[in-house]
Amino acid sequence: MNCIDVRRRIVADPEAITSSLEEHLGQCAACSNALEQERVFNARLHDAMLAPIPDGLHSRILLRQSTNERMRRRRFIQWTASAASIAVLAITLHFSLMLTKSVETVVLTHIQSELNHLAERNDINLDAVNHVLQSIDQRLTESVGTVSYAGRCKIRHNQPGAHLVLAGNKGPVTVLLMPGEKIQHRRNIQSSDFDGVIVPTQDGSIAIVGGMGEPRDTINNIEHLLLNALYKQS
Repeated sequence: MNCIDVRRRIVADPEAITSSLEEHLGQCAACSNALEQERVFNARLHDAMLAPIPDGLHSRILLRQSTNERMRRRRFIQWTASAASIAVLAITLHFSLMLTKSVETVVLTHIQSELNHLAERNDINLDAVNHVLQSIDQRLTESVGTVSYAGRCKIRHNQPGAHLVLAGNKGPVTVLLMPGEKIQHRRNIQSSDFDGVIVPTQDGSIAIVGGMGEPRDTINNIEHLLLNALYKQS
């Protein structure tokens, strides 16, 4: 019998000593010491199990559990409140930034988010364009050129607008009709990809933006056609 087998038997039952186990213990001081320690441990465990239960222990345990649960709930509520405050702050900052964004930034962001319309190859007639412009109470009295896309859109704060794409000299030109987006003076707008102008109207403004390299004469000509043909219905 080796030490591993002896230790297993000692742990399983330190009082069950067979002749072979006793022979090994007589020759192995380490296993004999392990047996003694196991018996001491079992004796202490037995005494502890016989000790009387203190009065009120059950109530104290329940009270401790109840207190811990209240603390856990309080921490959860505090964490939830903090998370909600952070969320409200983030939303407030988002809308604050939207409020302070320049009209140039609003226009460029809108174009970038709808780049797919620049690839449209339609030829939309004047009646179809005016059907779109009805949503902002406007219409065109005459054609302003080849229109490859016409659709309703939201500009800022869900303000209704209209999005047109016209044929330019070098490529497509975006036109955003933006009632409510009022400016005092005509503004140039430019980025690494786009170049154009934003012009004031009676009830808002119009952005006319071509790709970089689009001749300014083309932009000015579309502006002229729009301002002459655009009619407010109410």
